[in-house]
Amino acid sequence: KARTLRGGKNPSDFDTLAAACAEAGNFADAITYENHYLDSLPDKDEDATWRLNLYEQRKPYHEPQKKTDSSLITSTLDQ
Repeated sequence: KARTLRGGKNPSDFDTLAAACAEAGNFADAITYENHYLDSLPDKDEDATWRLNLYEQRKPYHEPQKKTDSSLITSTLDQ
C-alpha cells in the first residue's frame, strides 16, 4: 500500500517490503523484492546484498539491538 501511496517512486519500499515478507516467512517474495531494490539502485549496496543473502538462506533480517549500559539501568533502579 505504501508503494501505491507514493506512486511507486521510492525504491527503498522494495527493501522494506522484502524485510516484511522475510519476517512473515515468505522468502520467495523477499528475494524478489530485494532484487528489485538492488536493480533500482545506481550503485552497489553491500548491506542490501547481505540481506538478500539472508533471505536466500531463509532467514529474516533484524536490525541490530542497541546495547544499553547495564550500570545505568542498575543505578536508575536503585534510586
